[in-house]
Amino acid sequence: MRIAGTKPYDYTSTIAFVAWMAFVLVFMLLAFWMDNILPALVPLITPLVVWVVNDYRNLYYLFFALVPFSIEYNFTPSLGTDLPSEPIMMLLFGISLLLFCAKAFHSKLSRYINPISGLLVVHLMWIFITTLNSEYFVLSGKIFLAKLWYIIPFYFLSIHILKQKSDLVRMLKFGIFMLAISISIVLVRQSMNGFAFDEVNDAVMPIFRNHVNYACIIVIFLPYLWALFIWALSSNERWLYGLLMVLYAAGVYFSYTRAAILSMVLSIVIYYIIKKRLMVPALAATMMIAAIGVSFLLYNNNYLRYNPVFERTITHQRFDKLITATYNMEDISTMERVYRWVAGIQMVKDKPMMGFGPGTFYSTYEAYTVTSFQTYVSDNPEKSTVHNYFLLIFIEQGMVGFLIFISLCIAVLVLGERTYHKLTKAEDRVAVMAAMLSFCIILLLNTINDMIETDKVGPFFFLSMAIISIYYFKANQTLGKE
Repeated sequence: MRIAGTKPYDYTSTIAFVAWMAFVLVFMLLAFWMDNILPALVPLITPLVVWVVNDYRNLYYLFFALVPFSIEYNFTPSLGTDLPSEPIMMLLFGISLLLFCAKAFHSKLSRYINPISGLLVVHLMWIFITTLNSEYFVLSGKIFLAKLWYIIPFYFLSIHILKQKSDLVRMLKFGIFMLAISISIVLVRQSMNGFAFDEVNDAVMPIFRNHVNYACIIVIFLPYLWALFIWALSSNERWLYGLLMVLYAAGVYFSYTRAAILSMVLSIVIYYIIKKRLMVPALAATMMIAAIGVSFLLYNNNYLRYNPVFERTITHQRFDKLITATYNMEDISTMERVYRWVAGIQMVKDKPMMGFGPGTFYSTYEAYTVTSFQTYVSDNPEKSTVHNYFLLIFIEQGMVGFLIFISLCIAVLVLGERTYHKLTKAEDRVAVMAAMLSFCIILLLNTINDMIETDKVGPFFFLSMAIISIYYFKANQTLGKE
């Protein structure tokens, strides 16, 4: 019986609530019965899955929220991955392929046509060719596939998704706030041991592999945090982003990572290089200095004169001692890099054109090492590579691959600077400047590291390229209308 003039009761929401509670209860009981927490996580994950399925772009944003907390997980001693970031990258790669097949990219094909896209495709093609030529075909094939799920989602899919400034802001907020939580956790843990330099790796684990990994993602995000600070619409927002910038800077400083601290300082210099249109002469000077330095070291094998004193090349327990030891070439991490670089030079001499194949450095470098450069950690338990991404490209992809990669980097820097000065809106310029600074920081970091194939650096390398490409299209479109 219903009172006249009243609406019939809608049981839909009640039924949905009861069904959901029953769903939760079933999995809670299952977890209790199995004595395993995994079934209890299903009700927590389900709303997230529904949110992602509702719009594939949510998975893209979710990646940036989760990557600050992504951890390395080894299924076996030889098989490991980054969870949950790497599975999400694979899903994004699959989504990109489906969108391509559905011709979602085709409607605005002109957005993708630029020198950066062209050189990225050439870069991928050459990696494929060197994979076919590799002595370790399966290993190189894995690297090629991994390269695909870095480039396709974070370059091409980024161009497709980040159509408006609001899309970019949303993505950045996901990453920046979650990374701030991660930094806060690490700083609190560090404060418990008095910010001791020799305990920094313990403080960042297990979220980060080591203090270098931790520092790199922070300093890469800093330019984008600066962009949010500039774009802030209210004083409260500006205060919030200002405080986060202080938190990020503290995170970098207390990471005690020389490359990250130096990159943070040099980014200020790079800012003015871009503002003053000095990128081309700066690149010319950099390449000239690099060429002179390499030529000097190779002439009459001069580099052999810089071998370390084995007994004095040690790990240091204080940051100030580390800086002094670095200058005196007595720091073990610096000299272990030199040990690998010397081996790398020998490898380049052996296979200069095609290289050894992607991902093969660790499997092949030992035969090319020079004993006089050996250090206490030369047994390389971490299975790390040459610690210079440019040299790594030369070793594994040969001179052709090296020149393609250098051309790609130059194209990004020159095109980025020109795009910055073509744009008329200040907010657009800020986006390009942030992308340029982040890209340059990654290049600086990779002069003594090789982290572009890691989940906490690689995505931002290609994301920065994508942002520059987006605004390159916008700048040219604006000029065309005029």
